[in-house]
Amino acid sequence: MQRIEFFDQYSNPLAEMELTESEKTHYLREISLDLKYFGRFYSKANYRIKVAGRGVDEVVRDIRMTLKL
Repeated sequence: MQRIEFFDQYSNPLAEMELTESEKTHYLREISLDLKYFGRFYSKANYRIKVAGRGVDEVVRDIRMTLKL
């Protein structure tokens, strides 16, 4: 919980906040549920394409080639 950060609706960071124990428990539960939910879909992926450090056009080209579009 030392690295959790909060942002407003425009992705601007909010000031650091001290969380109560019940808030920490709440956020840890929410994070855990998100990891479970998205992990389920990620594990079912038939294709994996690396996007880090690459341009959009390059990634789109690789996706199209992979899916034979």
